[in-house]
Amino acid sequence: MAKIPKDFYSDVDHKPFTHCKVCDCRLDDAQMPYVVEKAYKRTEQGEDLTLFEMAICIMCAQEQVAKMSTESRAFLQRSLMGEELMKRRAALTENDWENNWKTECLLTNKTPKINDEYHIVGQFLGDELLEDQSPYLIGANIIEHIQENLSVETKEEWDNFGRQFYGPEDPQLKALLEDHQFVFV
Repeated sequence: MAKIPKDFYSDVDHKPFTHCKVCDCRLDDAQMPYVVEKAYKRTEQGEDLTLFEMAICIMCAQEQVAKMSTESRAFLQRSLMGEELMKRRAALTENDWENNWKTECLLTNKTPKINDEYHIVGQFLGDELLEDQSPYLIGANIIEHIQENLSVETKEEWDNFGRQFYGPEDPQLKALLEDHQFVFV
């Protein structure tokens, strides 16, 4: 298995996450798989500004999924956990994923442009990637598609989650996120 790519390190201390954002359990002891997701916005200067980052253990992730409406769960199952995504991830794993995983959206093959939001997602156990689970990037078109197809109930749940766990201290970032609806992929 491969080590965690530095892209998935915390922006706070530039090290791998050690605790679940929700339940605070240890993630670095290799007892339970976890997911790291980071959301970025590409600025006009070509920089990637972190909108939010989180590490969440698989148990808490499953609890969040259970809070979604039935319709939203079914939509995400078809869109992000379906056969097409698994085929693309498998192909990425087989074809030098280390150099290719973050250049373009896994589902659209589009590169993030100026003012685009995009997310990176990786699944880990301890300090290593889960076997055969290359990290991937989800671009703006897919994020918009997800947002447009979620139920009002799920959007409200995700916004509540975002307010509870993500309160940026930077005033500029806080203003940027004021009307932001959280989307987890």
